Amino acid sequence: MATKHVEALFGPYAGHIIALEEGDAKLAISDGWARDPYDLSVEPKQLDRNKALKAAEKAARKLRGEEDEPKARPETEKTKAATPKSDEGGSYRTRQSEAKE
Repeated sequence: MATKHVEALFGPYAGHIIALEEGDAKLAISDGWARDPYDLSVEPKQLDRNKALKAAEKAARKLRGEEDEPKARPETEKTKAATPKSDEGGSYRTRQSEAKE
């Protein structure tokens, strides 16, 4: 398959020139998170930054060979912090309460 170089504008590869398959490169450029670094005559289009960032993250996961969407971590059972129980009716001695000899 043919590859094409693109400059990532968003996501973990932002500022780097990366090689993608030609179809993925065209999609990256159309999604707005990448541009052709060798074609400087093309004006950057106005884009939705959130959409471009999500597309960049998805492409980065694909490049790393990860799943499309990260699985949500299951909620761990919350435990209460142990609080010391006071001795009911108990007493304790302090230095001030000790009898002086």
